[in-house]
Amino acid sequence: MMNNTDWNLLKSFLKVVETGSLSKAAVSLKSSQPTIGRHIDQLEMDLGVLLFDRTARGYNITELGMDLVNEVKKMQENAFNISKIIDDKSNILTGTVRISASDTVAFKVLPPIIFKLREKYPQMHFEISSTDEVENLLERKADIALRMVRPNQKDLTTKKVCSLEIGMFVSKKYPRFKEVKKMINGDLKQVLEFDIVGQDNVGEIIDGLSKKGLYCTRENFPIRTDKHLINYSLIEEGLGLGFCLNILAKDNKNLVRLLPHEEIMSIPIWLTAHRELKTNKRMRLIYNELAQILSEQYA
Repeated sequence: MMNNTDWNLLKSFLKVVETGSLSKAAVSLKSSQPTIGRHIDQLEMDLGVLLFDRTARGYNITELGMDLVNEVKKMQENAFNISKIIDDKSNILTGTVRISASDTVAFKVLPPIIFKLREKYPQMHFEISSTDEVENLLERKADIALRMVRPNQKDLTTKKVCSLEIGMFVSKKYPRFKEVKKMINGDLKQVLEFDIVGQDNVGEIIDGLSKKGLYCTRENFPIRTDKHLINYSLIEEGLGLGFCLNILAKDNKNLVRLLPHEEIMSIPIWLTAHRELKTNKRMRLIYNELAQILSEQYA
């Protein structure tokens, strides 16, 4: 019967529906595949119905299972609302705030800010999640997020708090370092004569360079990655010239900024939260603190 069903079974059910497999659901829930499988089996036994068809390609939800999805989501929403009511009545200076950010922001921007917040609010706890997924806010896996792309979901509230500048750097480890320093002296076009490291989605860099009169394509970036920190590490190891956030490279003595007066582009930082969370006193407090610190520090 549904009245006696463990909520953890329902959470596993929703995640398998979302991901289509036990293994992906296990990773998302930080559990194991056998555990998720047992949850699904137990839930089907409790309800006396088949929720998924097992195939070689994964778990396909049945028509009855799909009927159950919306009801379980309503239960999840009600559970959140109950938690929110309790939070609103609790002490504003206690509790936990989970903040989500990209790897670079989580690594370089947030630590000194969290230090300040902990000094000011010692009874509060903070959890940092490194991800760019907007879904983690919509699913309430995070309370507040710092995003490099403006979310457009209607249930989120967002504001631009600052911008982070991107510069061009080369490592002293790069075999052609002396040649780079000698050749590149105010002439951006000479960049294409050297190896270039770039983000997997180099479109924004290409657009920024084209505005400076340097026209290139994806083929001019023989080494690419989808992570800012890996991009930074590749540049630092001397695999080529590269573009990265100034906050990452400015204190590295092995890196030299090329054409420092050329502003290639900057990345906006959007402070984002679920719309309902702004009515929560504790979340609103930290949201406003983050907005003020970021706007002052990276104005």
